[in-house]
Amino acid sequence: MSKSTLPYTALSLALLAPISANAAIIHLSGDTVDFFYDDASPEMIAYGSLYVLGDTIFATPSGFKAESTNGAGTDIFSASGTIQVTAKSGYSFQGINIVEGGTYTTTGNGSVDVQSALRVMEWGNLFKMDTQNLTISDLSATGTNPWQGTVNYDMTTAMWNDVNHVGLTLTNRLYATSPDLLSTASIDKTLAGASIGVEISTTVIPVPAAIWLFGSGFIALFGFARKRK
Repeated sequence: MSKSTLPYTALSLALLAPISANAAIIHLSGDTVDFFYDDASPEMIAYGSLYVLGDTIFATPSGFKAESTNGAGTDIFSASGTIQVTAKSGYSFQGINIVEGGTYTTTGNGSVDVQSALRVMEWGNLFKMDTQNLTISDLSATGTNPWQGTVNYDMTTAMWNDVNHVGLTLTNRLYATSPDLLSTASIDKTLAGASIGVEISTTVIPVPAAIWLFGSGFIALFGFARKRK
């Protein structure tokens, strides 16, 4: 499997462009985060409908498939989807966990490949972003088999201190290669109706010690005043 990083220049610039008049921004509320995405964005079409359970947003891809038969060479299907995530008041980001998958089929000398990457950026700030490739399961078995991609992204590093609004872009490229007339290959991203799950983990923001001290001092003062009365 190729380890190259997928290009994001066009998408990064698009994130800073004004929202079009035809945009339909969808808001989905999680337990401790809010999700937003442009329902009219062409990049989101392949990911299908999105829905939220807890702090995990799920996609239901449609037509997300590469297929090649009888020596047709390599077929490539590529799609990118971007969502915004904001931490609700009192919470901060801890991490992002993604699981995606589907099935692939090969016969003869047919082969498949997947490139998947997650780009994380502070929303509206091109100078604070990071990209991490997903780990893809083995794709060498013949016949029909499942495949899976995963990534666990840490947001407790200093880079993400005080950041409560991020953009997440998941880009996938599926490759199916049939080098001769006796081979076939296909790979899709459709697994049990919800093949992509993006889980956001958060933690409660602790109240600064100074505030606790102020509160306890105020209570003590209030008690002293009552005692004097």
